[in-house]
Formats: sequence, structure tokens, C-alpha cells
Amino acid sequence: MEIYLGRGSRLNALFVSTHEQVPTYSLIKVIAGDESTITARTLIMGGSMNHHREDYLLQGRKSGLNHLGLEIGYGASRIDYQVNAVHTGEYGTSYSKVLA
Repeated sequence: MEIYLGRGSRLNALFVSTHEQVPTYSLIKVIAGDESTITARTLIMGGSMNHHREDYLLQGRKSGLNHLGLEIGYGASRIDYQVNAVHTGEYGTSYSKVLA
């Protein structure tokens, strides 16, 4: 999934991945314009091989990211979870925390 936020936009997103036996791959890319904000929450549970990647490109001036993730593995779960926050715009802020 790819999302582009224009000037002054707000995105509130909840991403959930709950797979038991099948391998999965998820790629989420968000590009933020001037003065736009992203609030993202992620829940990943189980999976035989679950790869989940989130890329946030804060290219606008004063763009911001607030990200919280929760990863729950059990039994023979194999989870690969990656979050990238890249700042190219001036005065941007970001916060990201993942618990496993």
C-alpha cells in the first residue's frame, strides 16, 4: 500500500496482521507533505513467516509521525518487523516505539 498526504493532511491508521499458517509480506509506504501528520498503530500476531515493513518519508516542512507497534509471537511464529522514518523536510518530528 502506498499513501501520499498533501499539504496539511492528517492520517490516522491502524494496521493489523494476524496470520496463523501462511507466510505473509506487507509493505506500507507513506509520503508526508508540508505540515501533515501521521498517527499509526500496528498489531502483528503469529504467522509461520510474517514480514511486515513500514516506510515513512517525511519530506514536507513541519511534517510529523507518531508510531506505536505491538508484535506478538507464539509457538513457532517467525516475525520480521521493520519501521523506517526518513526526514528530508525541515522541522519534522517523529516518534516510534515497537514492543514485542
